Amino acid sequence: MSKSLDYYDKNAKAYHARVHSWNMSTLYGAFLKHFSGQTILDLGCGTGRDACYFSERAFHVIAVDGSKELLAMAQKESPASDCRLIDFRNPFSIGTKVDGVWACASLLHFDDDMFETIVRTVCYDLRDGGIFYMGLKIRDVGELPDDERQFHYWTLKKLEPVAKRCGLALIEHNVDESPRIAWLNAYFVKA
Repeated sequence: MSKSLDYYDKNAKAYHARVHSWNMSTLYGAFLKHFSGQTILDLGCGTGRDACYFSERAFHVIAVDGSKELLAMAQKESPASDCRLIDFRNPFSIGTKVDGVWACASLLHFDDDMFETIVRTVCYDLRDGGIFYMGLKIRDVGELPDDERQFHYWTLKKLEPVAKRCGLALIEHNVDESPRIAWLNAYFVKA
């Protein structure tokens, strides 16, 4: 993961330029369809694109990331959000209950064991009945290098048992095909 954090710190502006204008409306709509409450944890908020979207709709957003440079951009992009620098590899707590977790393309940097540890940790701060969205890349092979970042690939068959062990139940999923990679978008509820 440190390779990925180094990449984001060194390439924050280029990363922002690449992802800022992506149309996320379908994903936002699916998340909000299941969401009730006021507080959203943007786990791996990156440049703040999603935190900004949610905070502009009057949600209280706690935006966390492990990259200092990306978090600085998120604070500018979404000044109403509560932005925090957190290295997910270390034990952490948000310190308050949240109604939903938005993890768009952030958990894919962790191996299977660390992924499950992070999801379990975040679920302690997710209220019962809360929604947990995960956007992950699909591939049936292990870790592959891409742009100096570290990626781990997931299928629904692999993800569901991990989520279940963390107290999450699948409520919706879809696959979004792009020219380069397919994305798994999975929405869970905390039982």
